[in-house]
Amino acid sequence: MTESPINKVFVYGEMKVGGRLSGKFDNLRVRSEDGRTDGTMYDTGHNYPTVEFCTGDRVYGEVHTYNNFDDVLKLIDFMEGLPDIGRRRLIEVDIISGGFKRVEFMWAYRSYNIKLKSLEKIKCGTWPDECPF
Repeated sequence: MTESPINKVFVYGEMKVGGRLSGKFDNLRVRSEDGRTDGTMYDTGHNYPTVEFCTGDRVYGEVHTYNNFDDVLKLIDFMEGLPDIGRRRLIEVDIISGGFKRVEFMWAYRSYNIKLKSLEKIKCGTWPDECPF
């Protein structure tokens, strides 16, 4: 099996540490760091958010590094409903760690068959919609 050259995932919803789906990855997650990217977050109305990337707004989440990354990526692909419901793409993420910022490319997911304009925008770009600042 060829390993992916990109070995991180940006998560912004229920896969964040403490989220409803995070427990499935607790034993595989090596590291979690705060991150943010360019995009707009929406509430799908189904207890999870979706994101439209590259909109000028900010989305806040976590950058996860995993053991057995390619296997984890396949599991996330399945959970996100690829290729019928979700899409995986490379995005640029600011990683905030120890007061420093670095920029890396990593994988992120979004639902693509949802009409975003009909959804409620999450103003702070965090899930759940809680403004920490």
